[in-house]
Amino acid sequence: MSIKLTRKNCIFTPRFWKQLLKVGNVERRAIEMKLTAILDENTPANIRKLTDHPYADFRLRIGDYILFFFRDKAKDLYYFDDCRHRSDAY
Repeated sequence: MSIKLTRKNCIFTPRFWKQLLKVGNVERRAIEMKLTAILDENTPANIRKLTDHPYADFRLRIGDYILFFFRDKAKDLYYFDDCRHRSDAY
């Protein structure tokens, strides 16, 4: 399954930004740089489809952090909803 993430089809929710602000400065900068590379330069991403997750359809792993997002099929948009450390993610 190939997911094409671009700036036009990704929406970052207020919850996502709140969680991202809790991340340390170095890790936050790394996440922002990787997201920029994925959204602007079509860098391959480590995206996996989730099963039995209550509110997310996919996850994107960046370093020690996991970004959860879901897809609105009608509008073909991806909503990034959560950013957590791997140890707190599941």
